[in-house]
Amino acid sequence: MNPKNNLDVVEAQRSPGRWLFAALLDWTIIGLSMAAAYASRNRFAYFLAVLVIGNRQHALSVLGHDGAHYAITKNRWWNDALACLLCWWPVGVGIHGYRKFHFQHHQHTGTALDTELHIKAKEKPDWNLPITRKRMLWYFVKDLCGLSVKAVIYLIQSTKPAKKIDWIGPLVLLSLVALCLYKVHALWVLAFWFAAMPTSFWAFFRVRVYHEHHGTAGTYRIHLPFWYRQLFAPHKIWVHYEHHRWPHVPYFQLLKLRALDKSVPVTCVFDLLKSYARYQPALEAGTPVPQVPFNAAGLGSASLTPQYSGTGADSRN
Repeated sequence: MNPKNNLDVVEAQRSPGRWLFAALLDWTIIGLSMAAAYASRNRFAYFLAVLVIGNRQHALSVLGHDGAHYAITKNRWWNDALACLLCWWPVGVGIHGYRKFHFQHHQHTGTALDTELHIKAKEKPDWNLPITRKRMLWYFVKDLCGLSVKAVIYLIQSTKPAKKIDWIGPLVLLSLVALCLYKVHALWVLAFWFAAMPTSFWAFFRVRVYHEHHGTAGTYRIHLPFWYRQLFAPHKIWVHYEHHRWPHVPYFQLLKLRALDKSVPVTCVFDLLKSYARYQPALEAGTPVPQVPFNAAGLGSASLTPQYSGTGADSRN
């Protein structure tokens, strides 16, 4: 079935309440992990808390990514307000700067103008192919130890403010939060928060990036086990092929589009990661990939076909 026949129905089903619940749940997990670690006064508990916080920071950035595509609510002011207050400003990023950065990635995926490739180029040889899974594991551990802090700084710099509110908002929010925490003698909260950003956040982010566009000018269409989604690809960000075809569709609707369009096979993520050790899958395929026409509103219309289908293709949702 052609998904265009049902796309209008799917698009109309934005749910600010569902998005808000997901964001508040992520914040609740962050708060509980901080409180439990602080109460335990145990170093291992501190380490676990930083892991959980970075994992949920990553999840919040995925929800903020939906906001960048105006996928939270049709009211753009409320869309940006929710995304800024709950996702972007707490990590020092403005939505307009991120939107400019991210839309360029969509418009020029896999080309010299792709902003994500600019970040990868700054971190060579970490993103070079071929790469073994053992090497990926080493990079994960390296990230957890804070040895990739330069890459995190460059990512934030790449989303530099596009409007005054992009730097005023984070500055005011973080200053007010710091003042309130100081008044209640809880500055340790900020210690947990900022310890996670250059360590566990980046570690989880890196793993997710491996199975989106790595080594291809297109977008992979993959399936992930449930546990893997929760750790490395929260809030349906793993349904990335569909996202690049219809970037304005809310994250929770993407699996509906996958069910409607079965023209491209779905690959198990482990087959994809295993293939990286053999060679660059995109270069082996050698098939040019059409780019998605993309405009300032964040609306895509054309189909992207990944250059990799892998072995043991999995059509499950």
